[in-house]
Amino acid sequence: MNDSVVNKILKFADDTRIVSKVASEDQIKVLQSDLHKMFNWSQDWQMLFNMDKNKVIHFGFNNKEVDYILGIKRLSAVEEERDLRVIVNKSLKSSGQCAKVAAAANAILGMIRRTFLCKDKEFILQLYKSLAKPRLEYCIRDWRPYLKKDMFWKGYKKEP
Repeated sequence: MNDSVVNKILKFADDTRIVSKVASEDQIKVLQSDLHKMFNWSQDWQMLFNMDKNKVIHFGFNNKEVDYILGIKRLSAVEEERDLRVIVNKSLKSSGQCAKVAAAANAILGMIRRTFLCKDKEFILQLYKSLAKPRLEYCIRDWRPYLKKDMFWKGYKKEP
């Protein structure tokens, strides 16, 4: 599949992403051609794409937001998409990711509060470090909050 496709392909496990800059009609045609080549490859090798999971996200203010076809299905355009548990928004703002992570960490803290009778400071701190903190720090270098409203936990320090 990589040999015939012009644009950049990103793969992880069973996920495949195609990334392309589309500022001109020629680039739009190249991307559509690559999608066609990928679909034909999947047919030839009987490794069909899950057509319900295929989506397109358009970045940039001057993006023409063209409709793309994979096989016989038009790809649905979305505002945001999850990639390895990180929400990528078309505006590239991290507020959605921050809210999701804060909600998950608060749910864990609520579970700790309801489940454990022992309220010893060291014990609760160990539970926090092992259960809640990893959720807060997962991929933080990729989506690190920069707006005050998104800096939701007290210990957060922005790196220089």
